[in-house]
Amino acid sequence: REALSASGARTMMDMNALKGQLKSRRAYVDANSKIASSVATSKAINAPKVVKADKKLSSNYFSGMFKEKSDTGFVGLKNQGNTCYLNSFIQTLYMTPEFRQAIYNFKFDPAKEKAEYSMAKQLQELFARLQLSNAGMITTGGLTKSFGWTQRDAFVQQDVNEMFNVMFRAIESRCEGTDLVKHIKEDWYGMHDDVVSFPEKGMERSRQVPFLNVFLELKKCKVLGDCFRKYLLPSIFSKKEGLRDESGERQLTHKFFRFKDLPPILSLTLKRFDINWNYGRRIKLNNSVFFPPSIDLSEFVGNTENPETQPKKGTYVYDLYALLIHRGGALSGHYFAYIKNFADDQWYCFDDSNVTKIDKETVEKFLEHPADRKKREREENKKRDAHIEATKKAMGITGD
Repeated sequence: REALSASGARTMMDMNALKGQLKSRRAYVDANSKIASSVATSKAINAPKVVKADKKLSSNYFSGMFKEKSDTGFVGLKNQGNTCYLNSFIQTLYMTPEFRQAIYNFKFDPAKEKAEYSMAKQLQELFARLQLSNAGMITTGGLTKSFGWTQRDAFVQQDVNEMFNVMFRAIESRCEGTDLVKHIKEDWYGMHDDVVSFPEKGMERSRQVPFLNVFLELKKCKVLGDCFRKYLLPSIFSKKEGLRDESGERQLTHKFFRFKDLPPILSLTLKRFDINWNYGRRIKLNNSVFFPPSIDLSEFVGNTENPETQPKKGTYVYDLYALLIHRGGALSGHYFAYIKNFADDQWYCFDDSNVTKIDKETVEKFLEHPADRKKREREENKKRDAHIEATKKAMGITGD
């Protein structure tokens, strides 16, 4: 009994110590949220500043589930079940300087909603922890709670593109009239015309539609430019299937999109998931598409059939800085992200709780043009065959 009593007393003391450490840790992060905001608004916005926490705080149980912080200086995110898609997306947003600035500048109004249900407020706190924490990883629990999720929802496999659209539209709805929403509309939204034309009559009508991201077909496409050309191709409907003109008669109809303006931050989705209609099941397309480190998309804006309506070359030049990658099949898999840090042009792999540097050779391979890749593979095959022949000769082996 004395042993049990002593053990119980020690357990209570340990729990009280843990609670005290947790309280100190929370106070540390809350106190430094303002520091994170000031760091974000400084000239060094491109370089997330890593602030070392007190060793006493960083050594406790709550500082990252015993996981040491990555030597990259970045903090990982805990996978709550099947939230790899969310983690990849959050890290991409955090590494986007303009969005991080907008989140830090967001002013929470407690009169409108509770902090625990404010998506923008939870993102703000999460970003502060990503910047200031000395832990190896932190949780997105506060953010998912603001979604209205339960623990069961965290185990549901979802798509990163769906998360992107749902989250941004939820922020627009809840934070209407704020600078954060202004940033999203100005920097993330583009505009295109949804066009219906009757080529035989020389008529067309259109309406402007904003878009948050562009869904690109990748079948029979080898480079990103091919995907854009295919996106702009018209869907053709015969007179039997076409729309009616003002007289009420059905006409040969062309329906297509025409880019009017592209946003400063452009999000592209390669449509890798499709339906095999022969077997009635979902499939994933694994063919590779080359996307260059930098691309000029000016040729795809305006009326491509009338060059006078198009912007000058160099108007819409984009630099690649993030890739959200799905590894697996059509029904399951895992998301992780390759993201470039603007401060040092170094690429990093953000894979849930693990953050690692990507070596130069790997970066060159995934940004390699198909023609260069074929040339490299031919050279590698020649070297391999030469090595095999030399080995056979040395061993006195003849023939195949």
